[in-house]
Amino acid sequence: MTSTFVPVDLSSFDPAFASSLPQYRHPTHSPRIVELLQTNKPPLSPEQDVLAALMASGDEYLAEVDKKIAATRQLLHFLSTERDQIVSNLSDAKILTHPVRQLGDDVLCEIFSRCVPELDAERSFSSLDPRQAPWTLPSLYIMEESCPSNRSVVVDCSG
Repeated sequence: MTSTFVPVDLSSFDPAFASSLPQYRHPTHSPRIVELLQTNKPPLSPEQDVLAALMASGDEYLAEVDKKIAATRQLLHFLSTERDQIVSNLSDAKILTHPVRQLGDDVLCEIFSRCVPELDAERSFSSLDPRQAPWTLPSLYIMEESCPSNRSVVVDCSG
């Protein structure tokens, strides 16, 4: 049983985080520790010295690791929140720069006029017929889903 710490391979971590990593880590259980844990045999005198040294420094080292875990969680929370904000900002930017926002009122009028079926003067019109305006899908879109400025443009066009 040895008490030597194992060097941490910093090359397997992002260099930006290397300074927050310990230089050494505790070794995994040795075969001798496993053997002792499976029996009631006491450790030999040199083994007891190693275990006593571990217990003397273990609480301090554990507190240091716990502190780094807390800091890492705080950093992770910050980065997750920042990521969510970036995603939101990107989404907003894509919406605000969408080409449909560049369409002029005359183009919007033409689009909506082609979506709503024209009323034939010879055909009877029933405002309760769900197949005719104002109940057709494009008409409902104008009334319910369209943004206020588009709705205003369409209402002005139809007048």
